[in-house]
Amino acid sequence: MRTLLLLSAALLALAAAPARAQLSTRMIALESGASTPLGSGPGAHAPAAVAAALWLDGDLDLVLRLALGTAPRTSGRPAAGWMAGTAALRWSLAPGPLRPQLLVEAGWTRGRGPGGANRLALGGGGALEWFYARDLSVALAAAVRRAPAGPGARLDLTAALAAYF
Repeated sequence: MRTLLLLSAALLALAAAPARAQLSTRMIALESGASTPLGSGPGAHAPAAVAAALWLDGDLDLVLRLALGTAPRTSGRPAAGWMAGTAALRWSLAPGPLRPQLLVEAGWTRGRGPGGANRLALGGGGALEWFYARDLSVALAAAVRRAPAGPGARLDLTAALAAYF
């Protein structure tokens, strides 16, 4: 009888809870994707980022993000790069394993190369996050962010792999 009780307890401990029962309040994610200017600014590039999130209240999270990007040299322009650090509010619109989200962010961006300077970084967008296992998710996101050089904005499309803890 005791063996059966211990075996049952071990099986319950190993079973993953459904995503809607997720209790973790912190997240770390690795992101990669594509970025293209919507006006002037650096050419298309592939940014990489690390993001961390902390649950605030209800369906609202605080997301801190550090991103790096480079644009290759072209015949008319030398190679350019940038780094951005932002803080965002992310609102999850549904509690299930497939979660649509909206976000707004503010921070700074530092461009390298011609016209590169410290600038205010503003952005907004949406994401679709899928919890394929307890506390593990993949997300696809689209955001419009102020370009690090030039007066325009850029469209960022990213994929992220996240772990909640």
